[in-house]
Amino acid sequence: MTKRRHFAGGNPSEKGEARMSDATTPEAQFLSLIKGRRYQEAIALMPQVANINALDPDSGAAALHMAAGRCATILLRALWARGDLNELCQDAEGRYASEVAWHVGNDEELSARLMEREHAYAKAHGLTAWPKPWAGNEPSPD
Repeated sequence: MTKRRHFAGGNPSEKGEARMSDATTPEAQFLSLIKGRRYQEAIALMPQVANINALDPDSGAAALHMAAGRCATILLRALWARGDLNELCQDAEGRYASEVAWHVGNDEELSARLMEREHAYAKAHGLTAWPKPWAGNEPSPD
């Protein structure tokens, strides 16, 4: 007598393939497209995304951080067009997008531009100071 194996949904020949279920939120689909570097598709999905500042549960980064770290200016422009984008959103490590562009993307120019946007956002929202990830202790040079 042989044991019969039962698969929970899907075709057994598709085992191991990453498929998005219909129950996935637009935010999760959006972040997944960005992680897959499918920026045009992510931009097309943006109108359906209610929380543009949502953090990815796997990486702890928002779309803004992913775009900054990958120097994806086409995605950054689309994000900047959203009125509800939080320019001071921090990732799970407490970093701003300007820091991610500097340390991950190695793009000093993009980092400076993002920093200018962060300052403008803070000024527009009446924030004179905001927490920095190192909580008052300047990072030491490596």
